[in-house]
Formats: sequence, C-alpha cells, structure tokens
Amino acid sequence: MNNSAEITVQKIIWRFLGRIALALIALYLSFCTYLYFDQRHLIYFPEYARTTADTNYSLRNGNAMLHGWVLNPAKTAALLYFGGNGEDLGAERFTLAKIFADRSLFLLPYRGYGPNAGSPTESAIFSDALALYDGVRADHSRIAVVGRSLGSGVASYLAFRRP
Repeated sequence: MNNSAEITVQKIIWRFLGRIALALIALYLSFCTYLYFDQRHLIYFPEYARTTADTNYSLRNGNAMLHGWVLNPAKTAALLYFGGNGEDLGAERFTLAKIFADRSLFLLPYRGYGPNAGSPTESAIFSDALALYDGVRADHSRIAVVGRSLGSGVASYLAFRRP
C-alpha cells in the first residue's frame, strides 16, 4: 500500500469511530432525558402496594382523606411506621403488630398507595407524615417513628421536624 492509500484508510477508520462516538453520545443523552422526565415512575411504585384490606383509621390532611390502620390501639406509647416503596402495609399489618406488640402501631400508606387515592409526591408524603404525628400526639405522649426503605427518609424528616 502506498502512503496515500494508508491516509485514506486512516480517514475512513477515524470517521467510522467518530460516528460511533456520536451515536453513543446521542444514546447516552437520550437515556438521561428519559430518566429525567420519567423519574417519578422510577421512584414510586404504588401499583405493587394496592390492598383491599379494610382500614380502621382515617386522617384528613388538606383536601386528602387518607386511610390506614391502627394496631394494638390500647397502648400508651405509639409507633408511626412508614413503609418501603411498593410495600403493602395491609398485607404486612399482622406481622408488624406482633413485632411492635408493646406500642399502638399506626400504618398510613402514602397517597396513591394501598387504599389511598392521589399521587405520591415528596411534599405530600412529608405533609401527611407531619399531620399523622400531630393527630397521634393528641392521644399519645411517647411517639417513635420507624421507616423502611423509602419510609426511612420520611421517618428522618419527621424526626427532624417534631420531638
């Protein structure tokens, strides 16, 4: 091969590699755009936490009426349990009642989860947690909070905002 042919082959190879690099960059940017616009569906999974179990507790927070469960209601100390993403509190309530048998246990699924209508958002979940605490505080002097997975952020927020 002569020098001119080598240069032409090198140009073809570099053009090919450049096009592959541009295609990979475009694919990466497309994926990042998808993640940005679909992040709510990647964070919350309420469709996995639908339950038909009867509730025995209701809480109104603004325009939203939320339904959940109070277990071991006669105890003086209370525990607010915030579940994980996709956790069906209705199905887990009897197990949780045994684990936390020494406390009144409040289970309130997030908006859009379990029996509750609406759509989960960070501000709504935090607001509902504060309203739950304020409602429980009227009847219980000692309140603890526990969170699992997604609920750990809610429990941490609540513990920061309330004693």
